[in-house]
Amino acid sequence: MPMCLKNKLLSQIKRDLPTDESSESVWIPRKKARESRNEGKQDTKFEWSVFSKISETLAKHKFKGMRLNEQTKKAWFCKYIGESSVDDGGLFRDSMTEMCEELQSSCLDLFIPCGN
Repeated sequence: MPMCLKNKLLSQIKRDLPTDESSESVWIPRKKARESRNEGKQDTKFEWSVFSKISETLAKHKFKGMRLNEQTKKAWFCKYIGESSVDDGGLFRDSMTEMCEELQSSCLDLFIPCGN
């Protein structure tokens, strides 16, 4: 099958995916997550890390937020516990940054760091 036809077919499938109009709100204990990560603790039970809270909330709602048809939509809305802020895009990006930092650190046992 030609590549242009594959791309066209995949675009059509993506457009036809059912989506949830309202993104899910994720309550994140960011202060606790940062303190624990800085102390060198590991979230072996997936209780306090930003990654665990986001994945837990998305799993509860069958990952509806991950099926987006528009670039302007966000997969979830962040609400940081103990912080007064409104997610207008910055908190979502911040949560993505926090998740990436956790995945690259030793607080989650998902990846093994290597020298390469």
